[in-house]
Amino acid sequence: MNLKSLFPREAAGLLALVILSGTWCVMLWLLRAWRTDSSQYFFFVYNLALAGIPLVLSLIAIRIKNRKLFVPVAILWLLFFPNAPYLLTDLIHLRPKTDAPFWYDWILMVSYAGTGFLMGCYSLLLIHRRLIQWFGTVKAWVAVIGILCLSSFGIYLGRFPRWNSWDIATRPGDFFMDIFTRFTVPHEHPILFTYTPSLAFLLIIGYLAVAGGWLRDSAPVKCEAR
Repeated sequence: MNLKSLFPREAAGLLALVILSGTWCVMLWLLRAWRTDSSQYFFFVYNLALAGIPLVLSLIAIRIKNRKLFVPVAILWLLFFPNAPYLLTDLIHLRPKTDAPFWYDWILMVSYAGTGFLMGCYSLLLIHRRLIQWFGTVKAWVAVIGILCLSSFGIYLGRFPRWNSWDIATRPGDFFMDIFTRFTVPHEHPILFTYTPSLAFLLIIGYLAVAGGWLRDSAPVKCEAR
């Protein structure tokens, strides 16, 4: 495997930034918990941990040469990927509190939102480079845009009907029936058809801004088709 083509210096720098940012986020929450003697907003730490799952899976996936082995890991990665940009939507919790300054909570939440987005961009960048090397630039971009659109729908499912990645395994019947109902009775779920495409547009623009420059050096590599 050509690790240099899969893991360029610039992308490694982005990983270092993600780790530094994640550490900063945890420190912000720990300081708030210590000063307020409260575990409020611990869900930010939990959601950040969930955002790390697709990052780990992508680091595993890029080391797989065999496409048949790559596919199940990529599917698992796709199921957890929306957890990373989902942190952007946690900004809805920003409001004045009596136990901590508003400016501190603003810094905390923006830090978590930004770190989650960076995690998502880095994770997708690794998968994107692999797709370019196997299938070419055009097909890879089509796949990535599709992934970001599906992720926007996944974020909608997590933010509004409150489904999560685990429900696909623990409550598959209820999960897929709810999705079926939302598409077959669209007039009862107008947010689905406004929120999802709007978020997809923002994620695509954001990904282009953050990761676009690191895709230029992607080159085809040999891999096992079976």
